[in-house]
Amino acid sequence: MGKQQKQMHFGFQVDDLLTAVLQAEALGACKAESQFGGNSFVTMFDPEGHPFCLSVK
Repeated sequence: MGKQQKQMHFGFQVDDLLTAVLQAEALGACKAESQFGGNSFVTMFDPEGHPFCLSVK
């Protein structure tokens, strides 16, 4: 059997998308290579590889 896959994907609404991305990166998160949200949301991974999105309120 393969490795256990991630089971949840959190989405967080923020007031300022760029600031939230920078804060997440400062805490160890990284942007996903593929982005599909345009100016509406950014898909990221926490340091353990769990996906989450930051989106504009």
